[in-house]
Amino acid sequence: MRIIDPRRLGFALGATLAALYLGCAFMMAVLPRDVALHFANSLVHGIDFAPIVTWDKPGTQTVMGVFCVFVFGWLVGATIAAFYNLTGPRRPPHSPLGP
Repeated sequence: MRIIDPRRLGFALGATLAALYLGCAFMMAVLPRDVALHFANSLVHGIDFAPIVTWDKPGTQTVMGVFCVFVFGWLVGATIAAFYNLTGPRRPPHSPLGP
């Protein structure tokens, strides 16, 4: 079993979720309201987001959302890696020079 670096997995998951958040924010900014709502509702099996979606978010709120999603993703990724590393046998990493 290989060891997973919690910092690297945390960063990878955090960056991925932040990119998805930015993509969602971009789609909401450029698509018409009804198209964006139809798309969002389709992603979650028809749950109606219309009553809870706000369309007049300031840029600072979007930046804070990206930051929070990144931190949350980092914590989740690091936790997954830590639990993964705890569940297997301990083997030292392979040396490129051989055993």
